Amino acid sequence: MLGRQRRRFIAAVLALVALVVLVHQKRASLPALPGVALHSGRRGHCRSNWGRDKALEAAHSGVGVAALANLTELIVVAGHAVFVGHDFNDAAEPTDTDDWTLLPYQMRQLPAFIDHVRHGVKLAQERPHALLLFSGGETRGAAGPRSEAQSYWWLADAHGWFGAPGVRARAYTEEFARDSFENLLFSLCRYRELVGSYPQ
Repeated sequence: MLGRQRRRFIAAVLALVALVVLVHQKRASLPALPGVALHSGRRGHCRSNWGRDKALEAAHSGVGVAALANLTELIVVAGHAVFVGHDFNDAAEPTDTDDWTLLPYQMRQLPAFIDHVRHGVKLAQERPHALLLFSGGETRGAAGPRSEAQSYWWLADAHGWFGAPGVRARAYTEEFARDSFENLLFSLCRYRELVGSYPQ
C-alpha cells in the first residue's frame, strides 16, 4: 500500500515538474516586449485589442498615443452581450433581441445595455479629458470571434456616437475581460497601455 502511494506521489511530482518546464519553454518562445506582460494564457483564441500594436509602440517610446497623452480620466462601459446581426444600424432597437446573444434572464435588459452605451458616450462628451473604454471579451461561443466591447463600439459608431462624433477619437476597446472584476482591472491596464499612465 505504501509503495503504491509513493509511486503516485512521485508520478504527481514528475508531472508537475514537466508542466513547469513546458510553461517556461512556451513563455521563452513568445516574442519579448520590454515592460509588457503578454496574455499568454489566452494567446491564440482571443484577438488583440484594437490599435494594440500602435499603443505598444508608443508605450515603449515612453509616452502614450500622442492624441491621448493629455487624458486623465477613464470611463468604462462594461459589456453584457454580443451583437451577432449584420447591420449595426439595427443594433439600437431595444426590442430586436434576435440580433444579440442574450442569456434568458437578459431578454428584458437589452434597452438598459443600449442606454449604457449612450450614457458612456454622453459622459465622455461632457468630460474632454476622459478615455472611453468599452470592455468585454469574446464571451459567447455562438457569436464566434466577436467581443462585447466590439459590439458596443460599433453600436455607437453606427449611430454617429449619438450626436457626439468627437468622442470617437477617445473611444477604444478592451477585449479580454470575462467578468466584472476583469472589466475594471483590464480597463485600467488598457488605459495604461494607451495613455502611458494610470487614470487619476
